[in-house]
Amino acid sequence: MRKPKVKTKGGKLQSIFTGYRN
Repeated sequence: MRKPKVKTKGGKLQSIFTGYRN
């Protein structure tokens, strides 16, 4: 899978991507 580079202040999208990676 790809490594999406998402930098958000709240970290909502980052959390979602992290959930997929885990």
